Amino acid sequence: MDLVTILAIIKEYIWLPLPFVLFWGFWESWIYYINNKYSAGLNWVILEINIPEQIEVTPKAMEQVMAGLHGIYKSQNLIEKYIQGIVPRFLSLEIVGINGEIHFLIRTEAQFRNLVEGQVYAQYPDAEIHETEDYSKLLPKIIPSKDWNLWGTEMILTKENYYPIRTYPSFKEEETEEGIIDPLASLTEIMSRLRQGEELWLQILISPITEQWHQDALNLVNKLIGKPVEKKKSFFEVSVLVQEAVAWFEAVLSALFEFTFAGAAKEDKKPDWPSMMQHLSPGEKARVEAIENKCAKIGFNSKIRFIYLARRDVFAMGNVAAFMGSFKQFNIQDLNSFRPDPKTKSSIDYLFKNRRSTHRRRKILTKYRWRSMSGYKMILNIEELASIYHFPGIYVKAPRMPRVEAKKSGPPIGLPIG
Repeated sequence: MDLVTILAIIKEYIWLPLPFVLFWGFWESWIYYINNKYSAGLNWVILEINIPEQIEVTPKAMEQVMAGLHGIYKSQNLIEKYIQGIVPRFLSLEIVGINGEIHFLIRTEAQFRNLVEGQVYAQYPDAEIHETEDYSKLLPKIIPSKDWNLWGTEMILTKENYYPIRTYPSFKEEETEEGIIDPLASLTEIMSRLRQGEELWLQILISPITEQWHQDALNLVNKLIGKPVEKKKSFFEVSVLVQEAVAWFEAVLSALFEFTFAGAAKEDKKPDWPSMMQHLSPGEKARVEAIENKCAKIGFNSKIRFIYLARRDVFAMGNVAAFMGSFKQFNIQDLNSFRPDPKTKSSIDYLFKNRRSTHRRRKILTKYRWRSMSGYKMILNIEELASIYHFPGIYVKAPRMPRVEAKKSGPPIGLPIG
């Protein structure tokens, strides 16, 4: 077949992929439209939480709060998902440093406000909770600008979701004479040192998920220890109707051609080899145990964003480095670690660096303000989330953190706590 013939064939059939491309473009646009339309109709509130300084609580209390927040979960059927545009329910946990002052916030749909407040009061009875305005919309709409600059990124995991990060129980093991080491101490210290005109935002979006990820994690464990992995059954294996149709078709062919498909399909079943657990090294055994411990707890689809904003005359990239350093304490070399997402971070290495960097910075600010869950999501369990986001107690000495001055009589009556 010569080149002319090949080109003629290509010319004749080049239109074939066009309907699929057009349908894909229409479908993506449709999903984007209905999701935005649904989200625009939701009523959101931002709650600020202050707790007494002398409270002796560990992140374990926040872990229980996270478990209660999982109660907002609701599955969507096909009509709700693809016709009505209903998106999975989610919350935004935020730690914000503004001009040296630190604020702990939770953004939730108004219909879940009582649930959120009830869960917080159940673990922090002396907390003070009040609604506040959206700080992210108080700055100029477009940044970078002549007067303002920013650097931002989303954080991703270096390994599969099922490998855990370092969590608060391991910090407790390193207790010093001054008390327990709080994972948030370094971050709050950075925020408390921000100058006038500097802001540092940390956003953790969480959306409850089903327990299917537990089975996926156990499949990884089985793979690591050499046990057979349970494969997901296809539609043809699951559907009874399809199985019966195939059996009938085989019977007809067998009668016509005297060929038994069932017999041909039979194979000598290989014996299941025993687990190789006893042959694993201590490090490999610890890795398997860590994965099992992670999947034993409730999980959320999660997204983490970080943005540092400042007036150009005080903008300092050292604050970005300090934040990245504070997040490294959650890294475990042979398990999992956080790193900036190369697709979203503001730094660009090649080709049109300034233009592409400006576009990325404006895009991540827009996504932050919208609390967008689009794109990459990681699975974090309640222990991991509580390690990253909790209300500091007596062991955190950040001087410019709003606190409750005196004990209150108790939370409002009637709030749900479970």
